[in-house]
Amino acid sequence: MAQNALSAVWVWVAHEKGRILEASREALIVARRVADEAGGAVVMAVIFGQEDEQVLAELATYGADLVYVAPEPGGYAPLSISRRLAWAWDHVVPPPGVLFCPGTRMGREIGLRVGAFRGVGGVSDVVRVRWDDNGIVCDHLAFGGKVQCTVQGVEVVILRPDTYRVRPAPRPLRVSSLPEGEIPAPDVFLVEVRKADPRTVPLEQAEFIVAGGNGVRDFRLIWEFADLVGAAVGGSRVVCDDGRLERSRQIGESGTIVSPRCYIAVGISGAIQHVRGMQNSEIVITINTDRHAPIHDLASLAIIGDAHAVLQALIDEVRKERVAAVPPVGTP
Repeated sequence: MAQNALSAVWVWVAHEKGRILEASREALIVARRVADEAGGAVVMAVIFGQEDEQVLAELATYGADLVYVAPEPGGYAPLSISRRLAWAWDHVVPPPGVLFCPGTRMGREIGLRVGAFRGVGGVSDVVRVRWDDNGIVCDHLAFGGKVQCTVQGVEVVILRPDTYRVRPAPRPLRVSSLPEGEIPAPDVFLVEVRKADPRTVPLEQAEFIVAGGNGVRDFRLIWEFADLVGAAVGGSRVVCDDGRLERSRQIGESGTIVSPRCYIAVGISGAIQHVRGMQNSEIVITINTDRHAPIHDLASLAIIGDAHAVLQALIDEVRKERVAAVPPVGTP
């Protein structure tokens, strides 16, 4: 990357079912800010899959100037995507000076592979990015988050998820096709997809979480409801401190930072350290007897009532719906 010059930045965008993942929104916003700091570089998003109007609208909302669309290679295919990106890097105009990847499992794999194919430096778990007279400067965490290091001159930046504030930065968007070349056929193939067990999915990867707080005396109801609806179970610091849940299930600033599609907070008052750990959830449903509990400020839907009574009612209703959905024996 040339010193003191940045004409364009790339962002690989993870998306599914017509929506951009939160980690990709963060990557777009960081790329937009760096591009502006560098004097107005072009932010070029890259998506693999069909051209989706909702995805394109989100790309424009969060700062992309141009989006390259490429065919979906099918299944979990980071190797194919990485090879395509590495080849196209030198065939787009203007040429990008840096690639930003969201810190998802696939984003990490793609980013590091692209760096390896191009023979350039990359860095992951980046918590701060800026542009100065010497180029891209990144602060990243190392040794399990115990050490923060500053690096410079990298061309692949993998961002730590749930770290950056996402705010709209609308831009007019142009759409183009990613240049095609002679890319080696993939030598790794998707063989099978197995549905994950919500009880074993890491909280930071869960899309649906039921979390209990001090207002929940009997966590058996939490587990029962979560199992019925296919959700992971988490909790506030106090219930992990006293042993109602193991420490690995603590959600909050001092536990795990999460950003699921749906977060149900049961008997959680909303201490600031807990809120900071789940505030990026897309939909928040709260259940609490205290109508003034701070957690309700984040709620898409707030239920004022006893946690155990509400949980039992929900369990009964889900079971009733499932029974109703089963056709009678002998029905064609």
